[in-house]
Amino acid sequence: RRAESPEVMTNLPAPLRAWLADTFDFSPTTVLGKKTASDVTQKLLQRLRDGSLIETV
Repeated sequence: RRAESPEVMTNLPAPLRAWLADTFDFSPTTVLGKKTASDVTQKLLQRLRDGSLIETV
């Protein structure tokens, strides 16, 4: 659903939405690079809000 915050997850109980908001950072990442393998697997290099870099597949 690409929820940007737990508040829009109305199918979840309110206490769970509150816990998610307190526990996880829902800030978007910045995509710095993208590589596609021959089997169409994609790797993304992303920057987090704190400046850390992560690679996702």
